[in-house]
Amino acid sequence: MKNKLSLHFRLFGIALVIICITLFVMVSNSPRLRYPWGYRYQYQYIYGHKGDVDFAFMGTSRVMRAIIAPYFADALKKETGKDYIVYDLSRAGRGPGLEYTIIRDFLEQHKVKVLAVHYNDSWDNTVHKNFIKVAKISDVIKDYGTHPDNLFLKTNYFLRILGLKFGENLHILLLKKYRKPLDPKPVTTSDYSIPVPVRPDLLKEWEEKYAEAWKEYKPRHWEFYSEREYRNTQYVHRLVRLARENGTEIVFFYVPRLYEAPISTELIQDFSNEFNASWVQPPEYVRLAMYKPGGYTDPGHVNFNGAERYLDWLADLFQQRYEMILAED
Repeated sequence: MKNKLSLHFRLFGIALVIICITLFVMVSNSPRLRYPWGYRYQYQYIYGHKGDVDFAFMGTSRVMRAIIAPYFADALKKETGKDYIVYDLSRAGRGPGLEYTIIRDFLEQHKVKVLAVHYNDSWDNTVHKNFIKVAKISDVIKDYGTHPDNLFLKTNYFLRILGLKFGENLHILLLKKYRKPLDPKPVTTSDYSIPVPVRPDLLKEWEEKYAEAWKEYKPRHWEFYSEREYRNTQYVHRLVRLARENGTEIVFFYVPRLYEAPISTELIQDFSNEFNASWVQPPEYVRLAMYKPGGYTDPGHVNFNGAERYLDWLADLFQQRYEMILAED
């Protein structure tokens, strides 16, 4: 009899643990927990707006400064006479997993005609620190497959971020820091870029070092499957699949740093062959217009003057390339 009771208690305990874990996973996947304070705009754009979107941009702080959604929409309107809905979902810091998660959530809520994603080479640490906050539990699990085949290292990483994910969500729940539910409003061209202070000291130093030398630099090139680039490459493949599954045209673009060597034509062709997608960068005359004194706030970020030069070129390119897609109702 005691053995039967003991067995029943064990089974009950196991079932209770399974139920608690299941409930916690379900709660953890709620956008109200997953979008921390620094991502309030992305949360609002994804879940607080409803309707179709013509262009959605994603990238780092470099894109936040270069893509001014209202200006881009106005530039398109000058070409076509039509109004367009444009969203910039960018955020500071690099991390392809985070970008994928935000884009996936946006495409689940909105039909997007053209998705433009900034592509750059990786840093040594390509995992954005907020990936575990914004990701679903399933995203954390799937992220395991994006690491190079070192079983010990990627298992160690996987267990560590899974633990951090649970810890972060428990912290939010206990402190009641989850977000309020939203009453969705119709989509409208949205931009949240915050002006960045100009750094004249850095600009002067950069000018002296690179203003003349940058044209002599070899075009930039890297290997997609090097250890440093492996995760980046896996997420680009996932983004391309995600866009096509949702009937969205995807294009990758590049915003240059001040006096930075261009991407090699060989690398752009390799990119097209590897991912079956386009990757565009501004030609030299546009870069020169961006590089004029007053186009950057610091070596990595354009100001409004630099952004205008970049967006005039990009809007013209996209209008010609996606004319038929944009004309669809």
